[in-house]
Amino acid sequence: MMKRRREGIHDPETPSYEASPHRPRHALEARMIRLLSRLLLASIMLPIAQSDGNCEWYGTWPTCLPDECPSGTVEVGRMRDGRSPVKGFGYGCWAPFKKRLCCKKEAVKADISKHCHQLIDVNRRADDPCPIGQSEIFADLGHHVAHPLCCDWGTIVI
Repeated sequence: MMKRRREGIHDPETPSYEASPHRPRHALEARMIRLLSRLLLASIMLPIAQSDGNCEWYGTWPTCLPDECPSGTVEVGRMRDGRSPVKGFGYGCWAPFKKRLCCKKEAVKADISKHCHQLIDVNRRADDPCPIGQSEIFADLGHHVAHPLCCDWGTIVI
């Protein structure tokens, strides 16, 4: 038989977010800090997720050519298949071909070779984030391992 919860009466089976002997205050503070950290990260990542049209993927399935980025743009990186906040990636490429991420020159605020690094680690899980202080520009996925391109914050305005 299902118990009904009456207004104003605490049901011991319903989780409470108030301090109690089973849930000390520091545990609540830690939960609040985690929640605020996630909200802060989401607010930082929001501008990246909303593409201004500063960057585009170039290359058409299955061979994903052309060979160069259009004039007025800079090649940021290459990816065969994966995830990216830049819209329009489409279908992944046949191996060994890769699409190019090209960004307008004015959208690249710092030297990519110094401020961006593709993390290559066979023990890396596909959902592991970039290090603190960096944003994921894209993550090339292969054999269930992510190889993200991580750039220092502010390097590229996607």
